[in-house]
Amino acid sequence: MYHIFVVGAGAVGGYFGARLAAAGEPVTFVCRGKTREAIRRGGLRIESVAGDLHLRPPTVERPDGSVQADLILWAVKEYHNREAFESVRPLVGERTTVLSLQNGVDPVDELADAFGARKIVGGFAGLAAGVVEPGRIRHTAMGQITLGELDGAVSERVRAIAQRLEKAGVPHRVSENIRRDLWGKLAWNAAFNPLSVILRATVEELLNDLAALSILKRAMEEVVAVAKAEGHELSPRLLQAYLNPPEPAKGFLTSMLQDFLKGRPMEVDAISGAVVRCARRRNVSVPVNEMYYDLLRYWDLRPDARFHLSAS
Repeated sequence: MYHIFVVGAGAVGGYFGARLAAAGEPVTFVCRGKTREAIRRGGLRIESVAGDLHLRPPTVERPDGSVQADLILWAVKEYHNREAFESVRPLVGERTTVLSLQNGVDPVDELADAFGARKIVGGFAGLAAGVVEPGRIRHTAMGQITLGELDGAVSERVRAIAQRLEKAGVPHRVSENIRRDLWGKLAWNAAFNPLSVILRATVEELLNDLAALSILKRAMEEVVAVAKAEGHELSPRLLQAYLNPPEPAKGFLTSMLQDFLKGRPMEVDAISGAVVRCARRRNVSVPVNEMYYDLLRYWDLRPDARFHLSAS
């Protein structure tokens, strides 16, 4: 029997795991705390433009190794990686493949260090969704997974994963250069996520403001320069697509703004930190992204101060 485990039942893991489970795949969620309790009590609810779902999938907090995973969807926030590595390790065996769906360009290498490079398939999600409450996810637009081998090969295992996504009705794309495409996704994340927090704005509000649009362009151009220094040429058409998204993809809160408003840690190091670190290593100037990084670190270190501003 084929076993799929989804590590993390937030917006990304919860949505794609639910789609696979609804298609008949044997999916178990590795989660904890309020999320696990909510799923155990009331199931996992997906409110989606692609069709609502209400499932009661199995959950586990700490796998005991009695079952070996064939496929693991890795969908926790990057700052939870170290803890998750240890709890999930009993699932990883000879036949296990780990598909990364995290933000940033570093997590695939962190996963490779933890479990071995040959077990890792790189990937990312294009998804407008958020957690309304534990066990309840609202999906408003997009919903694609991009995946590929780290060496660019189109392998049998990548084709097999793609076939399961196809069966589940999940739009997907197999990449022959996933590291470049991860940088392409980072160009969006590094521009939009931080500015949405700084200005408390939706994607649509950012795109409709000339000053914000200018900052977004400069931030993305900096990421393009860093990616080029790392050996990855990003297409200008990609950046134009980011600045002219389809209408349904505009009016949502970025994942970082959702975390900010709920008082949760933000993926500052995985997104802005990744750009700044690579830029310094390659001697590339990234003033907008450095400003983002400094401002976000201020808020991330002071979660209680986010809601205690006054004019006095």
